[in-house]
Amino acid sequence: MEKMTFRGARQKIKRATVHIDALETEVEKFRQTQPVRIVVQQYARSRTWTVLIASRAPLGLSLILGDAIHNLRASLDLLAAEYVPNDR
Repeated sequence: MEKMTFRGARQKIKRATVHIDALETEVEKFRQTQPVRIVVQQYARSRTWTVLIASRAPLGLSLILGDAIHNLRASLDLLAAEYVPNDR
């Protein structure tokens, strides 16, 4: 029986990690622009919170996230393909 190395799956996970690191960097840059502000108003018997959105998240964030998710899903495909015997 051939030894399973899951090399392809491991490579996909490494690539996903690169995307996740890039995503964390880009999210932090976006957060530093202070895209959201919360205003709290206190009344005699109640309090209201208003969320003001100054800017939307850049499209690039969703693209990086999509690439990371795709690589993680592909790693599962590769894992399953190597795990299932191919002697039909």
